[in-house]
Amino acid sequence: MFTLKNHVMVKSLDEAYELAQEKGNVILGGNLWLKMGNRKIENAIDLSALDLDTIVEDESSFTIGAMTTLRDMETNEGLDTYFEGYFKKALEGIVGVQFRNGATMGGSVASKLGFSDVITSLLALDTYVEFAHEGVISLSDFLTMKALKDVLVRIIIKKDGRRVAYEAVQKSATDFPILASAVS
Repeated sequence: MFTLKNHVMVKSLDEAYELAQEKGNVILGGNLWLKMGNRKIENAIDLSALDLDTIVEDESSFTIGAMTTLRDMETNEGLDTYFEGYFKKALEGIVGVQFRNGATMGGSVASKLGFSDVITSLLALDTYVEFAHEGVISLSDFLTMKALKDVLVRIIIKKDGRRVAYEAVQKSATDFPILASAVS
């Protein structure tokens, strides 16, 4: 559980970045992973007014806004067609539909949780993360860096034609995976 003092609906990425620099402030995504810890939050930084909830496909990549839900990823036609059901397979086992309707791609990636089906599935692809001030970084480099006090804006998946597969082993259908693997 967590306790928060103030909820701040930011109007720009710069405002979010400035607030994120202060100790005790936390960026909210879908707010679902915060429940796993016991912490006090001075200012909860809400990005939901910044239009970061889109999936845009162009000739060379898919660009996924940080506030895009896991359910949106799971059901997106463009992703489903290009990656032949890969994200549907990787994400459909995460808790339940209600959870996936709230959990965000940004929160799932920025938190760097070791049990993340999302991170595992993205690592098998040519994936980059874009931050408000740090810019674009490969996902694999980001995962090895010290924590950034920056705002994850979007996730970029390059269309390079690779075929991918995902498999996870869980005790029950909605458990965290005991083992998750993605290959390309």
